[in-house]
Amino acid sequence: MSAAVELLLSALYAPILMLTQSTHVFEVLLGRDSGWGAQRRAVSDSTWGDAWHSYRKHTMIGIITAIIAWFLSPSLFAWMSPALAGLLLSVPLSRASGSATLGRLLALLGILRTPEEAHPPRLVARKHELIQQAEALPEDGLQYLARNRDARLAHIQSNVARPSDPRGKPDPNVLTAEQKINDAVNLDELLQWLTREERVHVAGSAAMLHQMAGLPELSKPPPI
Repeated sequence: MSAAVELLLSALYAPILMLTQSTHVFEVLLGRDSGWGAQRRAVSDSTWGDAWHSYRKHTMIGIITAIIAWFLSPSLFAWMSPALAGLLLSVPLSRASGSATLGRLLALLGILRTPEEAHPPRLVARKHELIQQAEALPEDGLQYLARNRDARLAHIQSNVARPSDPRGKPDPNVLTAEQKINDAVNLDELLQWLTREERVHVAGSAAMLHQMAGLPELSKPPPI
């Protein structure tokens, strides 16, 4: 089933990729920006508006090509129908490929699984087994490290040291995390302030972990 679905999708997406990549090549040759944007990894689903904006030209080219092929020869139209189908369906295909809901449905049905998903490696299987056997995980890992000395020391000993920043190019997340630790009057306040990137740097710094551990749970508000 996975092979059949992948074969069908590959045939439908092939003309879309062909047209998109050809456009990028021509734009590069003409000295233009090919429009290679950064991925939005925090977004769970693409929208119909995004799909239409990106692939409306593909759809129009598919419609025009289909009309020309039909008037030239119906047999030519039939022969080109697999490629034309991909272009005509480029907008819904783009929407489907960016749908987390559809991805979860395929995973539930066991379609398009990787070999590692069907037969997890021993290391991954052992990890899941240990997680199930362990006590309930803390809701906030930094809070747990701040209030559990043994866990904090074990974490520091097993943690890989963060590489130093190049001279003149400090990581702004490290600087803001250090400043927030200095400004916070209690641990709860600090945990609300820290961003995801800053939390990673705090967890990788023994100095910031120990300084965070010295913050009280509650404290009187600072004087105005």
